[in-house]
Amino acid sequence: MDIAAVLAALAALGTVFGTFIAYMVWRESHSDRGKLKRQEEIQRETEPLRGQVHDLELNFSHISDMIESAVTRGVQSLVDQQNHLATEHAQMETKMDFLWGTQKQLAMDAAKILHQPDPRRSHIDQLLEDFMDDTLTIERERELRRYLMQIRNWEPGQDIGFPVHPGEQTAAAILLRTMGHGMPSRASDIFKKDGSSDA
Repeated sequence: MDIAAVLAALAALGTVFGTFIAYMVWRESHSDRGKLKRQEEIQRETEPLRGQVHDLELNFSHISDMIESAVTRGVQSLVDQQNHLATEHAQMETKMDFLWGTQKQLAMDAAKILHQPDPRRSHIDQLLEDFMDDTLTIERERELRRYLMQIRNWEPGQDIGFPVHPGEQTAAAILLRTMGHGMPSRASDIFKKDGSSDA
């Protein structure tokens, strides 16, 4: 084989190789432009959707703020109402303490008026002492009530087995009335911590 043939073959191979390289460069360049163009088309097509998504995000954010604000206001309102009720309950308990304390004092004063150093009334005196000491049983309370009703209903000249002095009818009536209300020592005996009352 002569040199001219070899050179011609090399030239042909160089041409083919150069053409191949050019084609690959063109293809790569063309492929990048196609991708870029497609990306631009996708961006244009999705532009309205991105705007809608942004609007939705803003709306959801606004709704979330509204819900949080409403919940906060609701909770604060409940706390305020609870504090108000607690204050009213405390004020009511204070008033009831005063009321029952006054009533108890009236009962004690009436019992002292009825307590007489008379042997004929020693049994009644013992019942009155148990009442003032808060040791009166249910049965003895019924017995004291019977005596008190006799004293309350007594009329001058009437013999009921023991003497009745002036003013004792009123004292007996007061004591009967306070005993009828149970005379709790404190309002907390009626109003429990949960605000309920005993049946």
